[in-house]
Amino acid sequence: MKSVKRVKKIERVGTLSSALEQNSMLIILKNKGISVPKMKVFRRSLVKVSANCIFLKNSLAKIALGDEKYSQCRNFLSGTTVGVFTNQNNVDAVKFIVDFANSENVLSVVGGYLGAATYSAEEILAFSKLPNVDGMRAKLLSVMLAPHSKFVRVLSAPLASFVRVLQRKSEQ
Repeated sequence: MKSVKRVKKIERVGTLSSALEQNSMLIILKNKGISVPKMKVFRRSLVKVSANCIFLKNSLAKIALGDEKYSQCRNFLSGTTVGVFTNQNNVDAVKFIVDFANSENVLSVVGGYLGAATYSAEEILAFSKLPNVDGMRAKLLSVMLAPHSKFVRVLSAPLASFVRVLQRKSEQ
């Protein structure tokens, strides 16, 4: 008969494996002494950006990460670590995590996995500086519309100049 501890470890590996399968992003944070109340605030705030976190037991997390696509993430597991998972709104989640880690100074970004690639802490920090999806759409739209609006301004400039000349003549 398996011991209770062994069953719990198997369940923990299963929970981590299913979280990895269901989510497209994993950010690994190093715990530098976060208090229970701050952790509660962090977890509740993660819900707002459609993310959740799990304290990782490194030996079990290495088993859950396996040998294939998450193999680089295994290098990030040392010390007390926290894994943050999300499947949508990745930019907002990363921004929140990095902002919280910087403001509270009790968590630090170690690395992560997004889509099909592993990223270092520096790359995740750079990713957090990107605009969110709506901001990116607005920039793309402005870039797409800029040539058309400039073309219309060029076409209307001679007519506007002519109207101004006529107006000045009428005022004299």
